[in-house]
Amino acid sequence: MKAATKTKTTAQTNGATPPVQEHHGSIMIPIADIQLSQLVPQQQRRAHFRQAELSELAESIKDKGLINPITVRTWSMRAIETPKGADYTPTYELVAGERRLLATQLAGYTEIEAIPRNLTDEQALEVQLHENLKRVDVEPLDEAFSYKYLIDECKLHESGAERPYTVADIAARFAKTEEIVLRRLKLIDLCDQGKKDLAEGYLPLAHAELLARFPEQTQTNLLKKEVYRPLMWDDKSKDPRTGGTYSIKNLQEKVVEDNAKRIIASAKFDPADATLRSDGLVCAACPKRTGYSPKLFADTSLGNKDTCLDGKCWDRKLRAMLTQKREKIAAELPNPKNKPLKEQVLLVPMLKKDASDYSGHRDMTLGKGIYHKIEYSRKPYVCVKKGECEFVEKALRIGGNLGATTLICRTKACPKHKIKEQAKSNNSSYDYEADRLMREEGKLNVAIADAVRVPLIKKKVEQFSEGKWIFDDDQGKRFLLTTILEECSSDNFEEFEALYPKAIAEVRGNKYRDAVDSLNASEVSQMFALFCFGQFGGSGWQDVGDQAPVKRLAQEFGENYDLLDAKARVERYPESHKAAAQAHLEAVQAGKKAKAPTVHWPRAAKIEAKAKAKGAKG
Repeated sequence: MKAATKTKTTAQTNGATPPVQEHHGSIMIPIADIQLSQLVPQQQRRAHFRQAELSELAESIKDKGLINPITVRTWSMRAIETPKGADYTPTYELVAGERRLLATQLAGYTEIEAIPRNLTDEQALEVQLHENLKRVDVEPLDEAFSYKYLIDECKLHESGAERPYTVADIAARFAKTEEIVLRRLKLIDLCDQGKKDLAEGYLPLAHAELLARFPEQTQTNLLKKEVYRPLMWDDKSKDPRTGGTYSIKNLQEKVVEDNAKRIIASAKFDPADATLRSDGLVCAACPKRTGYSPKLFADTSLGNKDTCLDGKCWDRKLRAMLTQKREKIAAELPNPKNKPLKEQVLLVPMLKKDASDYSGHRDMTLGKGIYHKIEYSRKPYVCVKKGECEFVEKALRIGGNLGATTLICRTKACPKHKIKEQAKSNNSSYDYEADRLMREEGKLNVAIADAVRVPLIKKKVEQFSEGKWIFDDDQGKRFLLTTILEECSSDNFEEFEALYPKAIAEVRGNKYRDAVDSLNASEVSQMFALFCFGQFGGSGWQDVGDQAPVKRLAQEFGENYDLLDAKARVERYPESHKAAAQAHLEAVQAGKKAKAPTVHWPRAAKIEAKAKAKGAKG
């Protein structure tokens, strides 16, 4: 080792030693003799180093020298084991100044000025943490990991005794408020995408601190929908984070809106009931609530009342409470055949909200059973008093006054209450599975229709060119096209975006004039044709539109619409229904009139079979 000496500053490496300043007790050490710190907090910080910053620091060291020496300790002072695979024992281990060390090495030097100190693992750890936390540009995640390590691993020595660090101790030592320390600590719970966005500079610290207070799934949903501003026209070629973020005020309003209704003191279930969760966790012991750390939510109105932050757990507890009440009612029902409880509960009527109920609770589903709801003047049941008629029974409210038990009469033969017969279109026993299957079938049919109509319309549009136009005023038709695009941009057709000329597709906002002027005459004509014919056969989310205009287009091009439809079904149907789709295609090819097979709604086929059987008997 050689003692530090004063050298002139130079912008060139010129050898192994960088320009140095004189520091008391510092020496020049070969970089090869220094091992990076193996203590956990420094390893975590190392993951967030940015190459661009190291390169910038390296250039500064070449120009001005190393302003502050690094701190090292002798290797023999370490208590932790040597890393596996090491084929040598370095003389020193780095304690503080890893960025300076890496930048000096990057600058091309083989020696660095260092201050050696005799430090134990705990002393070295505290030096690292204190130096890191006193930096002006400390990374928020580094700060969070440092605080956590102080609390988990370090001891505070006072009056000959030692005790763990607290949030208050950290706040006092580093001149911060307890609220700030708590918010930094919470960054450790930030979802992986949030940590990445924060480290890369896309996610502002205030947004990150707010997101980190909520469950991981909530964070992910907010990141996707409520944090970043959408790119104009949903430009898939750019990183969605480059659109910037909404204000922190908007995000605060959103999380308050989503969580403010789950006030634990007003819960319909008993917050102290350990039977509502399989692990027995009660609300008072749950960390996913504002009351667990009120200071963490002092900047939002959620801190005023103890509020649940885990919507899924809240709903599970509501369902568990309703299930328990349903089983209790079922246990009181007559059971002459000794049926098991799981069969008895299916007999318990459950009441949905009626049209005039605005209590704020959403209807909940408890699986199979009898569901009733009052709609307009038709009443599948009436609320009664005990003993009012011989058909009185208990019902469970799963909408409106959630969890309440109500006495009802739902027997149509009751002479006193005269329950009105429900129309078939207003069936009181709602079939949720049937509704889901019908929606799926509708969406599939929409996809099939689009697979047929889009190529036909494209073919029609491509016919239009400069010579096929309704008037010859070029300036007038360009003005009209600009007006249509600017005033009716919401009516553009997503399925035809690939047909837009490049100049139109790249427009952001409503500034179409220059883009339209750059189009040639054929492109202008085809854009108008697209607006004219693009509406043909247009479908809603799950309802197929009128295909008559599309069928006329198919006839114009000498195509058989039914045959195109049948081929599309063979291509798009799942494997379980390929055979049926192929049989349908063969029937159409043979000139037969055949109804397309269904996928998600098999009941339609059964209904049709019953109708045919009934017609045959007649």
